[in-house]
Amino acid sequence: MKFIFFTILITLSNVGYSDDNSHNKMHEKNQEHKQHSSHDDDHKNHSMHKSHNELIVIQNTMIKTTPPGINNSAAYLTILNNSDKDIILTDVASDAAQLVEMHKHIMSNGAMKMQRMEPLKIEANGSVKFQPGGYHIMFIGVTQNIKDGDKIDITLSFDDGTKKIISSIAKNKYEAGENTHKHH
Repeated sequence: MKFIFFTILITLSNVGYSDDNSHNKMHEKNQEHKQHSSHDDDHKNHSMHKSHNELIVIQNTMIKTTPPGINNSAAYLTILNNSDKDIILTDVASDAAQLVEMHKHIMSNGAMKMQRMEPLKIEANGSVKFQPGGYHIMFIGVTQNIKDGDKIDITLSFDDGTKKIISSIAKNKYEAGENTHKHH
């Protein structure tokens, strides 16, 4: 858009001025811009194509902020298994807490309780959602107060040796479907 505006501005400033050499230079710059834009589009399409080819995709990541005096937090995310084989999430880790574990909520004697989870299977071409009231990643003994907007790295380890490091954005409220994932 800026290029089009610039081209119109140059054209208007050259009204009544005819220089074949300057016209040719402007045409060459226009061609260079088109080639560069085409290259950028190819790169964007390649990047988009690449992410669809990833076998394990992490989406909708977030970690809860910790108010003063609170030493625990929870992270939520969605794991997509785009492969034709089941995969198993074997471990979670982060430097942001003394202990990081996978937890789930269970009903016990009429009360909701958290329980540490064993490795979690994600079925072939399936997904698993970590969310409030269900699976979540528990941060016990956070090393520093987690404030709104902080980025907390979490490492997810899978049974095939794959490790995904995600940068989760801290928020004080869970928002289902928000896509804030980043990969390293």
